[in-house]
Amino acid sequence: MQSFAEFLREKGRVDSRRLPHYLRWVRMYQDFVAGQTNGEVYGIRGDAFAAYGESRQFAGFLSVLGRNYQDWQVSQARHALRLYWYYNGVGQRRQPPSVHGPEHASLAARVNWDTLEEKLIRLIRLRHLAYSTEKTYLSWVRRFRTFSLDRELGDLSGDDLKCFLSHLAVERNVSAATQKQAFNALLFLFRNVLDVQITNLETVISSRVPKRLPLVLTQNEIRMIFSHMSGTHVLMAQVIYGGGLRLGECLRLRVKDVDFSRNCIIVLSGKGAKDRETLLAATAASSLSVHLSHVRALFDRDRRSAVAGVSLPQALVRKYPTAGKDWGWFWVFPSAKLSIDPHSGIVRRHHLYPTTLQKAFHQAVARSGVVKPASLHTAASQFRHTPRREGVRYPYGAGAARPCGCFNHHDIHACSEEKQTRSRESPGLPLAVSSAIVSGD
Repeated sequence: MQSFAEFLREKGRVDSRRLPHYLRWVRMYQDFVAGQTNGEVYGIRGDAFAAYGESRQFAGFLSVLGRNYQDWQVSQARHALRLYWYYNGVGQRRQPPSVHGPEHASLAARVNWDTLEEKLIRLIRLRHLAYSTEKTYLSWVRRFRTFSLDRELGDLSGDDLKCFLSHLAVERNVSAATQKQAFNALLFLFRNVLDVQITNLETVISSRVPKRLPLVLTQNEIRMIFSHMSGTHVLMAQVIYGGGLRLGECLRLRVKDVDFSRNCIIVLSGKGAKDRETLLAATAASSLSVHLSHVRALFDRDRRSAVAGVSLPQALVRKYPTAGKDWGWFWVFPSAKLSIDPHSGIVRRHHLYPTTLQKAFHQAVARSGVVKPASLHTAASQFRHTPRREGVRYPYGAGAARPCGCFNHHDIHACSEEKQTRSRESPGLPLAVSSAIVSGD
C-alpha cells in the first residue's frame, strides 16, 4: 500500500518543504485521539473524545490548535487532516455498515439503482428545475454510482459523499465550481431520494478557488469579432452584448418579450427565477425587426402544417391550452428543424441549440485574430464592465432597468431629469455601446 508521505507528494501535490509539517500535524492528531496529549477539548480528555466520531475529533483538534498556533498553521493542519482522512478512506476501501433506521431500510428496498433515475427525474420536475439541471444531476449520480461500486443504496451514507467529493479534488483535480456542482447534485439525491441528512463536511477536501481577473474586450475587438459573424448568429451576439443577456436567456426569448417601442427586452425567469428588464440597442433593433418578419413566415408555415405549439413554462399549457400556437409565445430564435420535447414527448419546434451560437462565436474569435480567450459570457459581461467614462448608463442589477423605466430610480431628481432626456431621444444604448455592435463599422 502507498505510504501517506508518498500520497502527499503524488496525489496531494504537497512540495518537499511542506511535507514534514503535514506529517507533523497528522502525528499530533493521532496523539490527540489516543489521549496522549495534555490538552482537553470542552473539558473532555482526548481518549474519551475518540468515541465522539471522526468529525467531532477533527473539529476538536483544530479548536485546540487555534489556541496556540497562528491562523495559517491551523489552515495548513486542516488541509493535512483532510488529505489524511481521504487517504484512509480510499486506501482501506472501507465500507461502513448501515447506521440508518428502519425507515431508510424500507426506502432503500423500494428504490434501487434501476429505479433511482426515474424517481430523481420526477422530483426534479416537481421542483420546476431546468432541463439542463436535470441532465447534470443525472450525470453526477451515474458517476457516483460507478465510484461506489454499485453498492446497495441502503448502505450509502454521508461518508460516501464526502469521499467522492474529496476524490474529485485529489484524484481528478477538478475546479471548485465542478466540485460544487457535484455536491449540489448528490446533496439533492441524499436528501430528497434517499432521505439521508448530510452533516459535518469539515473533512471534505475542497478544490481551491483561483482569484482571476475578469476578461474585458475593447470595442475594437468586439467589432472585429462581430465582423466575422453573419446571419442569425451575429444578431444574437448583438442582443447578448447590448443587453447583458446570458446565452440561455437569449435562446428562450419569446416574441412578446421584445418591446420595440421602448427599445427594451423583458427577461422572464432568469437566473434565480427572477424577472428583469434590460436594453435593446437601437442598431440591433432594426435587424431584429427584419429577423422577426422571417420568423413570422416560419410560424405561419407551422400553423398550416398543424405542428404542435411551442412549449410553455410550467403549467401554463393546462391553463391556456392553445397559447403555444400564438405568435406572442413563439421563439425569437427558433430552430430550423422540429424535435421531440424531452418532457412531453411531443414533436414541436424548439429554440436554437446553444452550441450552434457558441461554435460560431469561437470560430469568429479565431478568424478575427483576437488572442484573448473570449466567449459569449465575456460579451455579456461587457454590459456590466464597460467603463463609465465611455458614457454607458448602468442599469440596476444585471442589466435591469428601473420599474419606472429610468436607471436612477433611487434619486428622484435624476429620475425626473432622465425622463426628460428619454422623451427627446431613443431609450436604446448610448452611442459608445450602440456603435460598437455594428459589425464591420
